[in-house]
Amino acid sequence: GKYDVIVAGGGVAGCAAAVAAAREGKKAIVFEKTVTLGGLATNGLINLFEPMCNGRGTQVMFGMCEELFNLSVKYGYDSIPADWKNGKPEKKTFQRMETRYEAPVFSLALTELLKAEGVDICFDTLITDVVMEGKHCKAIIVENKSGTLCYEGDLFIDASGDADLLARAGVPTVTG
Repeated sequence: GKYDVIVAGGGVAGCAAAVAAAREGKKAIVFEKTVTLGGLATNGLINLFEPMCNGRGTQVMFGMCEELFNLSVKYGYDSIPADWKNGKPEKKTFQRMETRYEAPVFSLALTELLKAEGVDICFDTLITDVVMEGKHCKAIIVENKSGTLCYEGDLFIDASGDADLLARAGVPTVTG
């Protein structure tokens, strides 16, 4: 296939990048090595959405981060403090705007979001190589149940968490 934006890694950052690209009218695809989206936030069971405020009652993180915060609790459990339940606190508070959530439910909500935005997803897929033209990446080679496949792209985003795509493209990386 041919895509405007190819994202390596379906963690929270990869999902956010793909959604942002799709909202700009780009044809985007995410390659995820596991069978669910969310990365450490779901598969890694780190089910705490970090505070999005300054600790004194003022929200300081907005945009996609706030959207994903709300998405993490859309269908399941949350631990959002009472002062933040309806958005901005009515009075000064030292409660943090944070929450715990159900990891599997958040993963499904991320899948729903990407599909609603028109992002393609390839689960259980490893990026095994890249096709370079000089210093520019032109395509990636992947392996999955369908076999060995090639995907061309205009822009590549490495959200793998391990710089997998960058290392294969020859960018200096550190192992260990």
